[in-house]
Amino acid sequence: MRREITFSLVALFAVGLTFAQQPVQLPAPPQANANAATPKVAVPLDNPGVIAPELLPVEIPLTQAKNCEKLDGAVTLSAVVDSTGHPQNIYLLDPHRTDLDKLALIVANADRFKPGTQNGVPAAVALAIEIKMQTCVEDVPKSKTGGYTVRFRSLPLQNLLPPSKNSPATVPGPAPVTNKARVSPPVVTRDVEAQYSDDARKKKINGICIVSLIVDANGMPQHVQIVKSLEPTLDQKALEAVSQYRFKPAKKNGVPVPVTITIGVDFHLF
Repeated sequence: MRREITFSLVALFAVGLTFAQQPVQLPAPPQANANAATPKVAVPLDNPGVIAPELLPVEIPLTQAKNCEKLDGAVTLSAVVDSTGHPQNIYLLDPHRTDLDKLALIVANADRFKPGTQNGVPAAVALAIEIKMQTCVEDVPKSKTGGYTVRFRSLPLQNLLPPSKNSPATVPGPAPVTNKARVSPPVVTRDVEAQYSDDARKKKINGICIVSLIVDANGMPQHVQIVKSLEPTLDQKALEAVSQYRFKPAKKNGVPVPVTITIGVDFHLF
């Protein structure tokens, strides 16, 4: 099935990561120092003279449940740790395509570091973070909220690695006043083939279902919805597939920003 993607380059700065059905309690991160100098260019972790940032301990509540469905795996993210020890420009490099992606983003955004240095001077460092997780999926009683929660069985193991070729080289900074803000479109890094429903296959339904979504600053699909329906069961299959897409996020003046896009999911029987 061929997928056609149309980008609506409208920055939506108010949109953040949502994790409503799978709440994970993490401590509120400390506030960044607004007066700290933040370089605009990050140096790769494997550059000469660079000493890696040091991950500071993070307290994460663990579950003691014995009868739960285990969900384990590793997710690798791209990030820049700025000169104040705050992670920036975080997005998925090697997604798991499950709730582990969302958990990894929550962990990475909550991380704090002793800043890295270059030649003894604090510096923004571009790197990759591999997060290995062991979790427990628990159903929530329908008498409460329904759905399910995903909790950690053990503390995530995090490894700092040299950045990939696609890792960001910049960290947030003031844009030149003389330049108009430019937004580059997001790029699909992982897609999922939408499957035909049995009912639609029997009826030999063909056509394109148009899906609208927000690609957030971490490259995750949010607010996925149908804007042009094809057939109810195929609409649902399209939503399920697009919800598993992963992106390299859009950027405005080199900084990741949320944008609205549309994706055409083409259903044709051959």
